[in-house]
Amino acid sequence: METIEQKVKNILKLRFSDDEIEIGYFNDDPEEQIYGRIVSEKFEGLDTDVREEMIRSLLRTYLTSEERQRVLSILDYTPAEQKFYSEAFDGPPREKLSVEGMKIIEQKVKDALNLQFTDEEMRFDDDPGEIISGVIVSEKFWDLEFKARQELIWNLLEAHLTPEEQRQVAGFQAFTPEEQAVRSEFALAYPD
Repeated sequence: METIEQKVKNILKLRFSDDEIEIGYFNDDPEEQIYGRIVSEKFEGLDTDVREEMIRSLLRTYLTSEERQRVLSILDYTPAEQKFYSEAFDGPPREKLSVEGMKIIEQKVKDALNLQFTDEEMRFDDDPGEIISGVIVSEKFWDLEFKARQELIWNLLEAHLTPEEQRQVAGFQAFTPEEQAVRSEFALAYPD
């Protein structure tokens, strides 16, 4: 009998090649939900909502409602985006700092980003003492591709943080308000 992991991968292979798809169980437990990623040139030039709809439409067509609830998340990247994220996590290990040390760097990150974005547009992930990451939702990302959005963010950080401080920043996801609304709608439609 086909597992849900195999079924999801076979469905995705209707549009993507086998080597573009990574699917697995959360915590490697077949009783848990499915997660994965697709790294494909087919995403080049497409907005996040279009990419996600490519994946969702396949899953809606071939999975039952109960099966769809087993799919936690399938990330979508172009090869260039995947390379960018891989490089952000490669390199010398991040220094383990105290919560207070990380708060100082986080404030510097916030001050740098405030040169272009308001506090309301930024959300930092809670992970004191580990890494700094988050999401920026701004109209300023209209008409900007992934690379240009990331360059805008990283240019601000590179201008105001030392290289050591920059290593403590994992990165920020960058969305327009409309893209974020689609992501929120998807999360509500397919809750954990």
